Amino acid sequence: MSDMPIELLAAREWNGTKWHYPNIERMVEENKRLRAELAAHVNENEALGKQQGEFIETIVKLEKQRDEALQAKSWQPIETAPRDGTYVLLWDDVNECVYSACWVEDPGMNSPNGYEPASSYWATDHLGWGNDGSNPRWWMPHPEDPPHTPEKPDNMNEEKPDA
Repeated sequence: MSDMPIELLAAREWNGTKWHYPNIERMVEENKRLRAELAAHVNENEALGKQQGEFIETIVKLEKQRDEALQAKSWQPIETAPRDGTYVLLWDDVNECVYSACWVEDPGMNSPNGYEPASSYWATDHLGWGNDGSNPRWWMPHPEDPPHTPEKPDNMNEEKPDA
């Protein structure tokens, strides 16, 4: 509020039709101006808050994508490996080597040797896993394919000068 004494605040003027209280009217106008200014700041702060929230959401999404990308490029427990026929890299602790394999669900069948029961196992391109007692404990996705390179460099098509 103003430091004006109440007598000055209540000072009035007659304009011929009604009494005016100029000091109070100025204070009311100043109050309206300040309220409008405050509302504008509140709106700015709300907009900034919304932008900040969206910014934080973006950071969280990017961090999640980064973590997933890092995890996809590192060895993971075999329990988390895909079981949908996707080829992955498997670490063999017994032979200390890496194989490319996929999970196979064999429904079983009748064969000349009798009924072969259903089974599930990691299969490499050439054999089933575990023929030697090994069992994979770690896996990771295959890396991305390298960029395609042409069969021969462009300058191979140029005619060579006679020697």
